[in-house]
Amino acid sequence: DGGGVRGLVILLMLRSLMYLINPQRPPKPCDVFDMIVGTSTGGLIAIMLGRLEMDVEAAIDAYKRLSKRVFTPRKRIHIGGTFVHKVLGSETFDHEVLEKVIKEIVSARLGSDTDGGSVKLYEDRPKCPIFVCATMVNGGIQRLRSYPSTAEEPFDCTIWEAARATSAAPTFFAPIKFPNGMDFRDGGLGANNPIFELINEVRKEYPTRDISTIVSLGTGVSSSMKLGRGLISVAEACSKIAMNTEKTAESFAAQYSHQQGIYRHKYFRFNPTNGLQGVGLDEWEKEDEMMANTLTYLRTTAQEDINFAPREEMLTIESALGSTFSDSLRPKIISIVGFGGSGKTQLMLQYAWTHRDAYGVVLWIDAQSLDFLNDTFSLAAEQLGLVLPRTWVSNSRTTTTVAPFIPKLQRNVDAIQKELRRRNQKWLILIDRADEIHMIDQLPKYFPSAPGGCIIVSSRRQEAERLGGHAIKLKGLPLDSAQQLLIHHVFGTSTGLVQGEQLEQAKQVVETLDCIPLAIDLAGTYIKHNLGGRIDTYVKLYESQKHELVERALGRNHPIAQDYSASVLATWRVSINAIAKEYPGAAKFLYLLCFLDPSNLRKDLFKRACSPKLYLNREGSIDVLYPWMNRVPDWLLRLFCGPNGHWNDLQFFDTIGIISALFFIECKDLIGTWVHPSGEVEGTTLTSDGSSVTLLELPQPLHHLGRCFHDDKSREEFIHDAFSVAIHSFQNDIKRDGNYSNIGRTPMMYVGFGRAIDNRKKMERQLDEVYEHFRALQS
Repeated sequence: DGGGVRGLVILLMLRSLMYLINPQRPPKPCDVFDMIVGTSTGGLIAIMLGRLEMDVEAAIDAYKRLSKRVFTPRKRIHIGGTFVHKVLGSETFDHEVLEKVIKEIVSARLGSDTDGGSVKLYEDRPKCPIFVCATMVNGGIQRLRSYPSTAEEPFDCTIWEAARATSAAPTFFAPIKFPNGMDFRDGGLGANNPIFELINEVRKEYPTRDISTIVSLGTGVSSSMKLGRGLISVAEACSKIAMNTEKTAESFAAQYSHQQGIYRHKYFRFNPTNGLQGVGLDEWEKEDEMMANTLTYLRTTAQEDINFAPREEMLTIESALGSTFSDSLRPKIISIVGFGGSGKTQLMLQYAWTHRDAYGVVLWIDAQSLDFLNDTFSLAAEQLGLVLPRTWVSNSRTTTTVAPFIPKLQRNVDAIQKELRRRNQKWLILIDRADEIHMIDQLPKYFPSAPGGCIIVSSRRQEAERLGGHAIKLKGLPLDSAQQLLIHHVFGTSTGLVQGEQLEQAKQVVETLDCIPLAIDLAGTYIKHNLGGRIDTYVKLYESQKHELVERALGRNHPIAQDYSASVLATWRVSINAIAKEYPGAAKFLYLLCFLDPSNLRKDLFKRACSPKLYLNREGSIDVLYPWMNRVPDWLLRLFCGPNGHWNDLQFFDTIGIISALFFIECKDLIGTWVHPSGEVEGTTLTSDGSSVTLLELPQPLHHLGRCFHDDKSREEFIHDAFSVAIHSFQNDIKRDGNYSNIGRTPMMYVGFGRAIDNRKKMERQLDEVYEHFRALQS
């Protein structure tokens, strides 16, 4: 959009977007966008970024210089009761200064020996096509393009002429007449928000191309904005522009970005209206104010998660926090715990969005470390107006009586607490990513105590449950919600509009992902962008190449989720590395599970693997086969066996507790009869001694992805370890008091090297279990 000096706001927002793409080396906008369009000062920015291929920092510097020189109103004198300009013309700003500055920018960018006044806007093969909107005297919109058009021949104009044409508007700059006789004026009033011009152009020039992303950047213009220096005519014009701009944005959203709109997931509008009302179109000296308010806007903008899948835990939060104001100084606290990717952050943000009108204050705090906690509490204090933004303190040229920013966590918490008590409204604080034990232990001392308080904490650690009276454990989504989420990602529609066969295929996919929200998000994106939206192709590939497919869809080399925190693989790697730092054996055991059959991870499997067994040697006498002789890894024996070398249940459950604290393992005790695919086996209990069996379960995607965390050498070591565990856990040991004089008698069965088993069905079951472990290794 156009917006006078406040075009700086556009560049500040764009700088943040480029930083998010690559924090180390933010790209140029011309390397990211396929087309850039602007009107008025937005047109000047489009020219700098697209035609001149400037990076954002260079454009910011150039725009600051331009604003200071151009947006300074002409001096006026008072004659006969009327203000008139000292120079001819009624426009507020001097167009000759604008022309001169633009030519200087062109020369500086293209080389000092370049005549900035003669460089054409048009190029045969531009790197990033741009056009600016200019309004002809008859009211029609003319698109001045830098690229060849299929609709009309190139418009012969220089860069500075295009910039002048798009900036020409009554009371701002004088009209401009091109050598061909075309007269341009009313640039800003015609299409100050050029979104419809952009869409119409793309549809015409690229009719077969699909639009991926549309970014619309406003300048914070509101119809009630303050205009500096008493410029009444400018005020009236800006009011018209503001109403035109916002009306256009609302109209586009209503047509194309509604529930079923074709650009619903593709159109993003940024327009920081709050806090910028006091910046006039000509007030270039308020640069610090624009920067501070834009940064605050970028940090705090919250939008509804359009990909949020319904889940019953929302009802639990609503019931626990209630809807009535509480006079108690102790806040109501809910902990949401679960493994990475289970949807903790999305759940609490969706609650905040849904119930935002019920709270006078809603704050988001990042608790991944004390530094992040300090930064976000400081930002919260800024948002509540308790301290100046840091950019003001370091850069402001104006005097102020407000105390400077001091990065002391407790001071900000105390100030926020005092403000919450003063307001006496319901308040909500969302504390996200409290994933370290030392942070969980320290959090309570930073909980504000004020009436009407509610706090929601999200964490990957089970220990966070002790923070409050209510704890919610997240696993996967309900099956129907998981299907709905996948269908939405792949087809952009609801399950009601999808055929039965596709629904069944969607069910198969989400079940392989254990209905984990983040895994479904990434898999859905992968199916849409890499498999052409063919869910059936994903199902077929899963059957033949499941590990490679899951790795590509949920982690490494994912085409969409390159951000470290956005990948399931990366999220879980962080948690496992946290285990490995303090408990390397526990982390190794978790990896080992990923190489075994996930349906048969029982405690007695590992107990047998870590215990010696008896066998008949070649001489016919009983001998001992120790685990190390079958190459059961030493680290596993140290992990689960005591100093005497015997299995220790306590050590086993300690290890499981460490891993389950991050929700990677669920431990279940089962009592009943063993049901084998061939039928019920003798109606006995699951273990030979009649006790319950302890079964370990881990998420299916983790079982697949766990192999992706290693290089070839490490992966080969785990394969050997898993093979040894499966071999030594085979129940073919004998008893000292047995009679083995005729090992060929029924039901005794000789299995080689003096090993025997005295129950045919038991042997079949054991062979089948080992076979399934080998199959898991092979896949």
